[in-house]
Amino acid sequence: MSVGPLTVEIVFTFCLSAILLYKYGNWKKHHVFVTIPVLIAWYFSFTIIVMLPMDVSSTSYRQCLKENSPPPLPTPAWENTPVENFTSNANETWVSSPFRVSSRSTALETELFDDPVCKEPWSYIPRQNG
Repeated sequence: MSVGPLTVEIVFTFCLSAILLYKYGNWKKHHVFVTIPVLIAWYFSFTIIVMLPMDVSSTSYRQCLKENSPPPLPTPAWENTPVENFTSNANETWVSSPFRVSSRSTALETELFDDPVCKEPWSYIPRQNG
């Protein structure tokens, strides 16, 4: 999912605040230094109300994934041993790779993401690690 729902909600909330302030405020009578802070206050108040369900659904989805994920598999001792500790003959070649590929963990990750127990909400925004 992208950031589309978040952007739409932010724009919608600002337009809603501006429309309501225009309807219920007196633009001609009040000074602009009063109107702008009121618009900002209404915008932040409506933002909390409109975005709270989005936050709750994302949090419950992450919690469901955490609770239903399988326990991590123990790593065999030979996978944790650095390549430099091995002695090699002239005929052997050791290739060092920063990635460990295990068919077991890939199968479990596939099962986790295909799990129908945790349904991804339409407003879900994945976390960026970095």
